[in-house]
Amino acid sequence: MIIGLTGTIASGKGTFSNYLKEKGFNYITLSDLVREEARKKRLQIQREILQDIGNSMREKYGKGYWAKKAIEKIDIGENWIIDGIRNIGEVDEIRKVNGSVIIGIDAPEDIRLRRVKKRNKSKEEGRKDSDPKAIEEMKRLEKRDRGFHEPEHGQQVLKCLELANFKIINDSSLEEFYEKIDELLRKIQK
Repeated sequence: MIIGLTGTIASGKGTFSNYLKEKGFNYITLSDLVREEARKKRLQIQREILQDIGNSMREKYGKGYWAKKAIEKIDIGENWIIDGIRNIGEVDEIRKVNGSVIIGIDAPEDIRLRRVKKRNKSKEEGRKDSDPKAIEEMKRLEKRDRGFHEPEHGQQVLKCLELANFKIINDSSLEEFYEKIDELLRKIQK
């Protein structure tokens, strides 16, 4: 099974993925592929720079570019999570894989803002440098991430959420979030 994962900043995509990794799923994130490209270009690992790189590669090679790169790296006969879907072209590429589903995760803004603040205090690898540091920065970056004033090849998380086969609102306790994930897995595996 291939799960394409999309969602807003700090909605719980990492928690979702870690939970499924414990259940035997493999994991790849498009964000790591973009970070890899940033390192090749000797650019800083900051969310806005990563967004620019993601957009420019989609513009140059097609809207599904990052999903194609991820699919090339995985064994589609195994259970995989492809995290970080931000453009409808990426949704389309993942849907080409037989048995794939797109899952969208969201949470209320106030909860996500608290999570970003908490994450910034930790040393969570990969995210500490790319997460927004202040509420105003978070709001500005999130508008872009969601697709406001973005080109066709740009960030489109809201459109991706609309196209998701299943959605989870992560607005409660960790235990309740895990219950929602388990319930969703039962639905998918029927």
